[in-house]
Amino acid sequence: MESNLKKNYFFNLFYKIVTLLTPLITAPFISRVLGSGGIGEYSYTFSIAHFFLIFAALGVSDYGSRSIARVKDDEEEKNKVFSEIFVMQFSLGIILVALYLGYSFIFAEDRNLSLIQGMNLLATMFDITWFLFGMELFVVTTIRNVIIKLLGVAAILVFVRTENDVWLYAVIMAGSTLAGQLSVWPILGKYVKFRKPSVKGVFSHLKPNLILFLPVIANNLLGYFDKVMIGSMIAKTELGWYDNAEKMLSMPNSLVTALGAVMLPRVTNSIARGKAKEVKKMTDMSMLFTSFMVLALAFGIAAVAKEFTPIFFGEGFDPVTPMIYILAPYMVSVSWASVLKTQCLLPNNKDKTFVACLIAGAVLNVVMNYFLIPVWGAFGAAAATTIAETLICVLEVIALRRMIDYKKYILDALPFLLFGALMALGIWFIDTGNMFVTLFVKMAVGAVIYLVLSGIYIYKFHNEAFRIIFKKKKRN
Repeated sequence: MESNLKKNYFFNLFYKIVTLLTPLITAPFISRVLGSGGIGEYSYTFSIAHFFLIFAALGVSDYGSRSIARVKDDEEEKNKVFSEIFVMQFSLGIILVALYLGYSFIFAEDRNLSLIQGMNLLATMFDITWFLFGMELFVVTTIRNVIIKLLGVAAILVFVRTENDVWLYAVIMAGSTLAGQLSVWPILGKYVKFRKPSVKGVFSHLKPNLILFLPVIANNLLGYFDKVMIGSMIAKTELGWYDNAEKMLSMPNSLVTALGAVMLPRVTNSIARGKAKEVKKMTDMSMLFTSFMVLALAFGIAAVAKEFTPIFFGEGFDPVTPMIYILAPYMVSVSWASVLKTQCLLPNNKDKTFVACLIAGAVLNVVMNYFLIPVWGAFGAAAATTIAETLICVLEVIALRRMIDYKKYILDALPFLLFGALMALGIWFIDTGNMFVTLFVKMAVGAVIYLVLSGIYIYKFHNEAFRIIFKKKKRN
């Protein structure tokens, strides 16, 4: 079972790496072709479309995955649950598409761009990733998404040529998302059969989905509403800066949070079978791994930001660097909160606790944005995001304090915090006179410093984790 878990994580991690690398190819190109104004236009219209999208999706991502994981060994029950959840999802999608069309024709500043972004809602109607994750079919998801991602990258590089091609960029991005969701349907029959559900059966999933919908709203208030507020309260150019700064951090952070998608169905299934010790071991290992990864990324990105930003985004994006300094700490909070969510809160049906923590953070974020954006612009939004994400993590730890050994997690993470600080300090003043060479040297030296120090620490104090990583058998 451990090998299957590693395989699932590998494939999900592989997809996250592709997701990370594709913007590394397209973002410098798009930043130079569309400029900060064009990126701001795209980000603003996508953010609005995304708010309709979340109402279409409700909380089905986590709820669906968890529900399928519980019944995947019972063929008929699996077919029944899948059919009921999908019909609910598709029906809500039809309603939200109709409402979005009304918004686009009556209120949208750019009707054509708004309608193009509507393809994202169609993609949500056909999104069955939750079923694949619940069945732990990460190979299917990875292959599909990687192919679509690469085709999308090729299309962007070939067809997006001028600053007036924002609409074309939106077509490729939204079209790729829709194509990705549709591509898995031809093989779905191998894993599940559709059964005509009863109205009562469909509605039985609505209430638990509505509960998990609240954190979806809160997450999107954290992730997208700040962009809407920046776009409406100040210049869209600043939104372009903020969007790129957040993107630069969220891309590598997704490598860490990829663990959550893999662990949620596995932990849920283990809890259902009464394997408490196995669950605790998985959670302990996840927290150690997460701390090791995220502190390296947070300190490392901040330390190379002043070289990376002009190389990556080009001229006109200098403010991205200080925004990265402000946002970097939120990577740690998001990663810790992700582990607590997927391995403690949701598998143990503590949905209301999860909801309360996210709503508290979302409300704080909106309030702080309202006061800080008019004064400090996008920098105020960055500060609000970091503080709000930290609050969510702290509240989750407080809520789970009797279930988890949070003191152990903090103590285990402190050495990685020290190693990250030493790494950043060790490479901060490196300057070869050539920006490209300096960036390469900083990354190489920083990696050696952090990995050597962390490797010694893990070997000395977490030998079991060391053996799992390097597949070494314990000596008798």
